[in-house]
Amino acid sequence: MESNALKYMGSKSRIAKYIAPFILDHLTTDVAYVEPFAGGMNMVSYINNFHTGTIIAADSHEYLIEMWIALLAGWKPPTSVSGEKYYEIKNNKTEIPHLTGWVGFNCSYAGKWFAGYAGVTQTQSGIRDYQSEAINNIQRQLTKLDGVTLQYCD
Repeated sequence: MESNALKYMGSKSRIAKYIAPFILDHLTTDVAYVEPFAGGMNMVSYINNFHTGTIIAADSHEYLIEMWIALLAGWKPPTSVSGEKYYEIKNNKTEIPHLTGWVGFNCSYAGKWFAGYAGVTQTQSGIRDYQSEAINNIQRQLTKLDGVTLQYCD
């Protein structure tokens, strides 16, 4: 289920507004927009604000797509996951795929796939609740993904 074919180069969230105009210039309602690296859905949500045609968000990470499918179907992720539960899910990934996707990315250090537990942490700028931040960010994304088709593929 996991593929390491490409090195992750970072989110498109900061550059989506610069890339999107070039893509949108070539889209019509008859042309589907296919995002092959859906990830955090930053590019997809931006394009979906302007494109009225078909949008397909694909990714090679099955657990990530399972998470998005569940979220778009109304699934509410847990408000907090303990370190113990984090490692339990990490060691039993196939049990509940959408939950595994949620925990693997949103309860992990720097949003990297099971890169170490991240919960409430004291930082130089104060206390941060990384899981709560993830929930808030995802909720904002979900409002911009109406009508998007999700697909797991290599």
